[in-house]
Amino acid sequence: MTLMTMMMTLNWLQMFMNDYDELPLEALIYLTGECNYGGRVTDDKDRRLLMSLLIIFYNAQIIEDEDYKLVGSCIRCFTRPSVCMSV
Repeated sequence: MTLMTMMMTLNWLQMFMNDYDELPLEALIYLTGECNYGGRVTDDKDRRLLMSLLIIFYNAQIIEDEDYKLVGSCIRCFTRPSVCMSV
């Protein structure tokens, strides 16, 4: 991921958060996966993997659930407002 690609994705996320009452996650997944990275991912299976991973990161639970874990039994988890390390 280039810095420019990451900044573009963050700008879209910020725009959606500012302009919509309910975050349009499907649109964000599509823009990030197909528009932003779509030209860089040429293998069909890699593209399917990318879209599947984006669904894990862009979902309503990550916004609503303070204890949401990206992976069920992960060592590292993201909590608001900072990243924590489980032991």
